[in-house]
Amino acid sequence: MTKLTKRAVEALKSKNSDYFVWDDELLGFGLRIFRSGKRSYLIQYRSDGRSRRYTIGQHGVWTAETARREARKLLGKIAEGENPAEQRHLDNNSIIIKELCERYLADADIRKNNHSNRSQTGYQKNATQRCQKTQRDCWQQLVVRHVNQQQSEFPERLDNRHCDAAR
Repeated sequence: MTKLTKRAVEALKSKNSDYFVWDDELLGFGLRIFRSGKRSYLIQYRSDGRSRRYTIGQHGVWTAETARREARKLLGKIAEGENPAEQRHLDNNSIIIKELCERYLADADIRKNNHSNRSQTGYQKNATQRCQKTQRDCWQQLVVRHVNQQQSEFPERLDNRHCDAAR
């Protein structure tokens, strides 16, 4: 074990198989060196009786110090009962606003065929208007579960900085 610094990380050589080097300063923080020579910062922790690893990012994109700061934040959240690996899994499998609007408009088309002319045009118009309010570029890629109630009720009042806050 050693303190992970830029010099220490770059001095590590790749081997025939992947291996880990753990940091002296922060328990659970380490570096994975792949056979290809690629290096990734990670944390290892226990959740629900299982050991889990969470990749922070690649060396080069992340410095050892910024990765250590991120690891401290993540380990603090873990101590409070959160599970970052599970959160990442949920985010990867969640739908985004764009997909939700597409499903909503498809449902409006189905309902259009099942209702009288007066109600079908009203539903179609309402569905289209709601989706047009979320047509901002930054809103299209937001994960639906990250949008809070205030943002969803008044999307016309929001600018791009709100999109960054909801990510």
